[in-house]
Amino acid sequence: MKKRLSNWLTLLKTNRRWFSFFSRNRRPFLVLVTDQWENCQNEIDRTICRKLRERNYYTTPDFFVGAVSVNVALVPYRLALVNRTNVDERKLTKYLSRKGWNVLFYNATEVESHQEKLLSHIESITEPTKNASLL
Repeated sequence: MKKRLSNWLTLLKTNRRWFSFFSRNRRPFLVLVTDQWENCQNEIDRTICRKLRERNYYTTPDFFVGAVSVNVALVPYRLALVNRTNVDERKLTKYLSRKGWNVLFYNATEVESHQEKLLSHIESITEPTKNASLL
């Protein structure tokens, strides 16, 4: 029995994809809470960070998840906000979802015209309803 188990573990370790699937230990991120929204590179990101700060969300601008730079990140919620310009959305979503992150894409016109809709969508992701009845 032990030999079978050890063979199974060596097989899983050699095939990293399956090993990482079975042994997912998602450690929580600890983030120093500071006002970093002033460090945003452009005005759109600064607006998003300011509005989220008004709703008591602490954002981290220019956060790296692996090899990918995220424009605005809500690290404790593992939520990445990425500007849509010059980005392959499908590849980026697939990569970040493998890392355990949710991704929202935005552009300048969406932020300016549908700001409340974007913020309510962020709130729905960060605070999901718990066993809400349909009645």
